[in-house]
Amino acid sequence: MHEVSTTSLTEVPDWRYLMNEYHEFYRRMSSGGSDRIRSHQRAVREAISKTLAAKPSVRLCAPITRPVTVHLRRALDLGRRFQMEGVIRAIDAVARTPVLRPLAGFDKQEIIARSRFIGTYALSEKVREHCALSERRPVTDATPEIVALHEEDLDLAQLDEAIARRRIIDLRCLETSELVMPYLYVASIPAQAVVVDTRTRRQYDAWHYPGAVHHDFW
Repeated sequence: MHEVSTTSLTEVPDWRYLMNEYHEFYRRMSSGGSDRIRSHQRAVREAISKTLAAKPSVRLCAPITRPVTVHLRRALDLGRRFQMEGVIRAIDAVARTPVLRPLAGFDKQEIIARSRFIGTYALSEKVREHCALSERRPVTDATPEIVALHEEDLDLAQLDEAIARRRIIDLRCLETSELVMPYLYVASIPAQAVVVDTRTRRQYDAWHYPGAVHHDFW
């Protein structure tokens, strides 16, 4: 049994400080011009103010130490929601090992809210979503059947070869000269090679490698 004590919110300065911090956060964060976000911010501030004014009782429990894996199930559940839900469930159908989702921390809306608060949203919203593997918009929905159908066209030998040739690079010991590697830079272009220029049309028209094919991803 864990000990539980009851006291008043006025007697717990840490909680009052935390609630005041949240009140200030929702007062200063940008709404991005959205009436719905502005209304939500106001509702949160009002709820916090009412709670502080009411001085409710607080039940204090003894701290409990738990391993981080206790939160793994919730992290996985969060990762199955939102835009990539279909793709993630298709992966789960064949995955044999646990896969940590990108939403183990903030979800998409929380990241957007944080970017509005720190002032980077206005800049990032101008950047077009880009996938270097496809000229079209990336697929955000799938089923195990569709994935299995496309996997039939894959040459897994190429994947095995890439894994066999992999290198482990310790970024803490990386020298600047090591960034200039053959797979990043070349001194000459073979005659049979096809050069693909992915810059903007304006940059391509200003100068491009003779015979280069223009393909503007942006």
